[in-house]
Amino acid sequence: SAKTCVAAINGQTMGGRGWYRDDVWNAKYLRGFGWEDLMGGVRAEEREREERVRVGVRRDKKEREEFLRGVERAKVEEGKKKKREGKREKVKERRVEDEGLVGGEKQEGFERRFRQNEVRNRKKVEGQPEDVNRVLGKIF
Repeated sequence: SAKTCVAAINGQTMGGRGWYRDDVWNAKYLRGFGWEDLMGGVRAEEREREERVRVGVRRDKKEREEFLRGVERAKVEEGKKKKREGKREKVKERRVEDEGLVGGEKQEGFERRFRQNEVRNRKKVEGQPEDVNRVLGKIF
């Protein structure tokens, strides 16, 4: 069967209407070589191709995840930057209010007022000479 098929097509032109019609068949019977041997090679090639696809998919997934992490990081940094800028603006506004400046010029009639803390009870120490109390009073 296989020997008869090889003898029939070996050295014949392929014929037909296709691109290969003038090509010649070159067939040889390989003793001990079965269909499973041939299909084993084809299946091995299919497995290799599928593995390359899987590796590519994993690599693409990893790249996509890294890109998304970078985007998230950029959003966080952008938020931090906006927050810092907002704080700087508030500090700048407070500074302008404290100095009484409007547009870089001093406001007329602006007076800075500071809240004063009340003095707490002062205890006079009895039994010290008046000179010591006077000197300590000037210091404290």
